[in-house]
Amino acid sequence: RLQGMELACRSTELERTRHDGGTSSVLSSGYRHTCAIIQDPVRPVARCWGLAANIAPGTGGALSQDGLSAIASGHFHTCGIASSNGSVLCWGDDQFGETRGPNSSAAFIAVTSGYRFSCGLHTNDMEAECW
Repeated sequence: RLQGMELACRSTELERTRHDGGTSSVLSSGYRHTCAIIQDPVRPVARCWGLAANIAPGTGGALSQDGLSAIASGHFHTCGIASSNGSVLCWGDDQFGETRGPNSSAAFIAVTSGYRFSCGLHTNDMEAECW
């Protein structure tokens, strides 16, 4: 937990952006974008900032998704795990299928994102799946 911290982010896309790190439990940076899980009073939500094409649909705002238990930013995309059912949600650039998510309907316990791919770990059998 980033407690009592203020995050100051600078890039060519945003001159300067400040975010209250005291409410963030997870922070993940990709290429020209960063996302955090914000501890909303109702449910944890993702909030992203940086290059708009990498963080759509939530430029600078909360993404309208289920509460998230994990988040991972890749090169031009980000994926998270829904708290309610362990499904994977991805957003950002989809030029190489990065945001299509896994082919299975399995629940996931972990997710990581790379250059043009992401991988997750199935909750029930601990098998890795990449997309």
